[in-house]
Amino acid sequence: MSLNNPITRLLDLIERAHSSLTGIGPDDHHNRSHDHSSADDGSPIAVAGVPSLPASKITSERFTMPRMPDGTSGYVLTAQGAGVDPAFSELSGNAILEKFQKHLGVWWFNANWAPSGFISNGASGSDSLTWREGELELHTGTTSGSYAYCEKTCLGLSGVHSWTKKRYFSVRVEISAITAQNIHLVSGYYPQTGSANNLHHIGFKVVNDSIYGTVADGTTESTLLLETLTGGVTRRLEVIFTPASEARFYLDGVDKGAITTNLPSGAAYSEIMLGASAHNTENAEKSACIFESRTFQEE
Repeated sequence: MSLNNPITRLLDLIERAHSSLTGIGPDDHHNRSHDHSSADDGSPIAVAGVPSLPASKITSERFTMPRMPDGTSGYVLTAQGAGVDPAFSELSGNAILEKFQKHLGVWWFNANWAPSGFISNGASGSDSLTWREGELELHTGTTSGSYAYCEKTCLGLSGVHSWTKKRYFSVRVEISAITAQNIHLVSGYYPQTGSANNLHHIGFKVVNDSIYGTVADGTTESTLLLETLTGGVTRRLEVIFTPASEARFYLDGVDKGAITTNLPSGAAYSEIMLGASAHNTENAEKSACIFESRTFQEE
């Protein structure tokens, strides 16, 4: 075989020791710094086992992309389809309205209380209701034992009202007095008189000078003191109900704690988005002025 044959030259090179190769030392070969033998079954290789690859980079063949791209404050990250990086975009009003239209849960928002009597209501004794565009006021008048109430029911597009779904309830209300009164502001069952409420509900009640968070399972009520009043106030009252877990209460946006016992379940009275009543126990005027109410139940 000719010495100029490429194969012969290659074999000759293989048989030589490192020391016979000009300019190459015995340790100039590649030292193995990582072991892929454990990945022969197709399992992923840890980032730490790949030389010079920053751990902050994604290891899915997009090595120049950070784990989470920077985005404009208030924008949402939206998937763009297979093989395309997600992108931040502003959620438009049209997109929000479309999601509401597709939502099959139950919701009712109201801040306009005209015309008179557009939701179920009633009164007894010297009590009355005053309907205005921006507020609904429940008055007791000055005869002890008088009461007024209003109620809004809503079944939703799919009729899925239930206490097995997460629910948000809020109301902005002005309370004028701090003695001899029972005021209920709930989603679910509400009594027209008295302070106790053992039937299915979540929400709030004002008994004399105390604002409570309240829930009941049809048999027993649990309450949480939120504030002791010293005079008339306007408050934003909110509760987030998580089925079989808790009802968490907020007063003017401040977390006031949660109730975890005697939570409502099933569907009884869950169609009532707002149940409100005002009742006096002395010969003096008491009132609750409702500016806005919101109830939202997940699908």
